Amino acid sequence: MGLLAGGVAVAQPSPPSPPVEPAPDAPPAAPQDPDPRGAEVPPAEMPTAPVAATAHASAAVASAQGAGPAPVAPSPAAAPVVPPPERLRPSQFSVGVGIGYLFPANLLEPNVSTVRLRFPSGLTVEPGLALLRNRSSSGLDAGGGPPEDAASLLLATAIVRYPLRTRGRVDLDALAAAAVEVLSERPVGADNDTTNTTLALGWGLGLTYWASSHWAFSVTGSNPFISYTKETQQLGGVDTIEKQTSLGLVFAPRILIAAHLFL
Repeated sequence: MGLLAGGVAVAQPSPPSPPVEPAPDAPPAAPQDPDPRGAEVPPAEMPTAPVAATAHASAAVASAQGAGPAPVAPSPAAAPVVPPPERLRPSQFSVGVGIGYLFPANLLEPNVSTVRLRFPSGLTVEPGLALLRNRSSSGLDAGGGPPEDAASLLLATAIVRYPLRTRGRVDLDALAAAAVEVLSERPVGADNDTTNTTLALGWGLGLTYWASSHWAFSVTGSNPFISYTKETQQLGGVDTIEKQTSLGLVFAPRILIAAHLFL
């Protein structure tokens, strides 16, 4: 009631506003380096590349210090030293000298001696030469001396060997053979001489085992293929000639076992 006395409204005072804190003062700006020419360089035109490079370098140093020493790549292992393969056969031209058995034979008495010429390709030539002469006498002839029987043999052969297959120390050889034989017989008496001439070609197979590059052991089987024989015989002062030719693929091998030393 007292607030409306006299018909005049009296306004009550409003509560006071909270105090406003003053804004902190801004720190003073850092002084700019003076331009060598005497004028200050505006902040916008300050060079930034050296600062960026320095920051990158500092980051790299910090990263290196934090990560510890850089890992070192291991060196590759040395390759193992492989020894050269053992040489089982002669690598150059070589000559082999050997002995053996041509069957049938007595195993206590070798009856064949051969020489082999081996080329680097494996081709081997085995030449042979035989020259024999035999004389025998018995009784007395009309002149008072002992009559003589004479015989002579000339034999020349050549065997060519070539390895068809090779496995380890063993060679499978193909053989080709040629032979020339001249046999002359002069028995007691006149005008009764006989001469046989034979030309022959043969073939065969063989196995050669190389114990080392110097020693070889071989087994050979040879067969006749073609032969030509001419026989000339004297009868009463007249020469009689007989000729014979044989041709055929025969497998009836003559076995030869031999050992050769190659130098």
